[in-house]
Amino acid sequence: MPECRSVLYKFRDERVLHFRCQLGHGFSARTLFQNLAAAREDALWFAMRAVVEEAALSRYLMRDSGSRDTHLPSFLCELADRADTQIGRLRKVFASISDLIEPDDLETTIVNLPRRDAGVA
Repeated sequence: MPECRSVLYKFRDERVLHFRCQLGHGFSARTLFQNLAAAREDALWFAMRAVVEEAALSRYLMRDSGSRDTHLPSFLCELADRADTQIGRLRKVFASISDLIEPDDLETTIVNLPRRDAGVA
């Protein structure tokens, strides 16, 4: 995915598939796959950090609340427990992304794709 987030158009140069955005940025299919893989990993790490911080903040506030409020500590404990569950789920996702096809594995497949007319991707 291009950083400009513009619409992509596909075209072939002989038997190689290329993409170009409306702003004129050009990409090979391999580069797009690499960008998508990097974006996927960044998004997952961002999600993991957010959930870990949520759990930590919930626990900190739970300890800090003391006996001033009887409902707040139980609510914060529930939030921390939910965050822990989400952390476990994200860990499973991280473990499973190694099963995804990486861009290098696709290079020969992309080069040998059947020809189609250029058009909107």
